[in-house]
Amino acid sequence: MFKELLALYEGKRVLRFEDFSVTNGPALSVYLVRSADGNVDSGFLDLGKLKGNKGNQNYDLSEDIDLASYKSVIIWCVPFGVTFATASLQ
Repeated sequence: MFKELLALYEGKRVLRFEDFSVTNGPALSVYLVRSADGNVDSGFLDLGKLKGNKGNQNYDLSEDIDLASYKSVIIWCVPFGVTFATASLQ
């Protein structure tokens, strides 16, 4: 599902998905989540709408984000409050 998660790309910090694939759904967003199990109740940062359910993608991470505070990334279905995919950040 997730091949590579964090990368430095052209001098910027990005969350990068390579060889990515997830089931399609309505209003999917990418969240950095504070808990390792992807529980949004632990706190999250919304990186925006999922760009597509397949393929390589980059999501810019501003320099003020403390990446050590986040333990996982999830694909979240906003209208139904359901996780479509979870991956640990290392």
